[in-house]
This record gives sequence, structure tokens and C-alpha cells, in this order.
Amino acid sequence: MAEVVKSAKQTKLEILKLYEEDPEDWHILLGKDKKGYYNTSIIHRKDLWFIKEEVINPFETVGYALKTTLSEVPPLSKEVPFGLRPIQSKVEDAATLLKTILKQKPLPLSEITTKYVAEGPYIFSEQLEHTIAPSQIELESRLTAELDRLVERRYSYLRRIYG
Repeated sequence: MAEVVKSAKQTKLEILKLYEEDPEDWHILLGKDKKGYYNTSIIHRKDLWFIKEEVINPFETVGYALKTTLSEVPPLSKEVPFGLRPIQSKVEDAATLLKTILKQKPLPLSEITTKYVAEGPYIFSEQLEHTIAPSQIELESRLTAELDRLVERRYSYLRRIYG
């Protein structure tokens, strides 16, 4: 079955709901493609979402997403997983605070009652293209084409040069 292209906003809401139900084993990889679009790859066990977005203004992005299933769990699963972790106490030493936070299991937002929350870690790289799944090249091409059409149709002013 072919993957269905959805809006990035709708996909993020679905992912948030899934995270709330099962906050463990998530990884988020961030980068930009050659056109300047933001790429986000979200991995939860064997599920993989590709999200490609353009920034419209500092408060709004538009984009599309696809979900696929990996044949095996990627080696990232051995790294510290992404998650929301409560910050329990005030610690003066940043290194100690970071170690304390990363030792905690990620929690759903609904279970966090502390005043402060740590979010992450994220993996940032400009070299993320085509590194997770063999099908990533085709999926990213589909998302780029869809986003190109949307930006040209609705936000063509983003492509104009001022002067």
C-alpha cells in the first residue's frame, strides 16, 4: 500500500497522541534539505514519519508528512531516546542536571506535574538525507514535490526577491 501524504500539522497531532500513550523509544532527527525546507524524521520503534516544512513566518509553518514502517528497528534505539522529562529540583551544575534528566524515563505530558520540563534530545544534522531507510529518497521526493506545489500556489511571495 502506498503511503498517504498528510498535512504536517495533522501528523504532528497524531504523533503527540501516540507519544502520550507510549512515551518510550522515540527519536527525532532534524535538518534542512537543499531547497531550505526543514526535514524532521521521527522514529518510534519501526514506525517512521517524514515531515517536510517551510517556514511562512516566525509563528507558522506549512508542510506535508508521510508515515512508513521500517523492516527493523534502527540502531538509534541504543541512544538516549527523545522525550519529555520533569526537572525535579534546582541544580547549580549544568552537567549534573543533564545527567540527572537523561537518566529519567520519558513521560507523557499529562503525567508531568513539575514546573519545568526538559524536551529532547534532538539529533541535528545537515547530512540526514537518505540515512534511515532505503525508501527515504522516494518519500522525500514526494514530499518535496507536494510542498513545492503548495508554496507556489499559496505562498509565492516567499520565492520573490525584494529590491
